[in-house]
Amino acid sequence: MFTTMFGLPVDAVPFQGDLIVTESATGNVVRASGPELAEREILATLDGPTGLAATGEDLFPDLYVSVAGTGEVIQLIDDGELLPEPVVVASGSTIPEGLTLYGADSLYPSIPATDLLVAEGGTQTLEKIELESGNVTTLATDLGFSPPTPAGAFGWFSNVEIDGLGEILVNADQANVIWKISGTP
Repeated sequence: MFTTMFGLPVDAVPFQGDLIVTESATGNVVRASGPELAEREILATLDGPTGLAATGEDLFPDLYVSVAGTGEVIQLIDDGELLPEPVVVASGSTIPEGLTLYGADSLYPSIPATDLLVAEGGTQTLEKIELESGNVTTLATDLGFSPPTPAGAFGWFSNVEIDGLGEILVNADQANVIWKISGTP
């Protein structure tokens, strides 16, 4: 076991053999690699990067980041390459937090995902973003996330994941529950 220091890490995902981490203290999205993850590359500096979602570990993965400070969900990596500028996938959220890919990728990694699910901290909702169109749909409301604190910060990190059966799991820190949402959104 080893210890690696980050600037108040919020979320992390494995990516092409490395680890991508969002840092609350610095606003950085960092790619860490090498022995004890000591080699660092700053992929972007953003206003409150929070959640991360990455497509499968295929040859051409994509990386998405929720940005609490701007209310956006952005794409940083497309087909395995860092984009020259982040691409806004959706905007208008209040505090997007946890992300996960949804669609075929969540159960069958060889088939691309079609949507992103977002734990929306400011409205206490679960949102679905269609990757192709950017359309946003509310899937669940009144989930019991902690309200944001002054200066735009947030409480505990609310996240969303897909289990092996394709069911959606959402943690709600204020309500002290894990929601299980069945069915296809």
